[in-house]
Amino acid sequence: MTTKDATAGGEGSMTGDRDLDCSTYLEAGIEGLVVKALAAGWNEDEISNALLGLVQDRISEARDNAILDFGPKPGTTRH
Repeated sequence: MTTKDATAGGEGSMTGDRDLDCSTYLEAGIEGLVVKALAAGWNEDEISNALLGLVQDRISEARDNAILDFGPKPGTTRH
């Protein structure tokens, strides 16, 4: 198992809580996206709604894949 560089998210240490550490790691990237979207003319509500929709789609796809994953996809092997 490797340890991700927490400094990319603005924090210098890992807490051991993987959900919290991942949130911290992703936060700087999300802030960067928000700054770019604001500069492009979208407002905070529009940006938040778009991010929420993207995350909801990602969760839905992950759940669908988990439910439908009955084995390796054709042409792949499971190790």
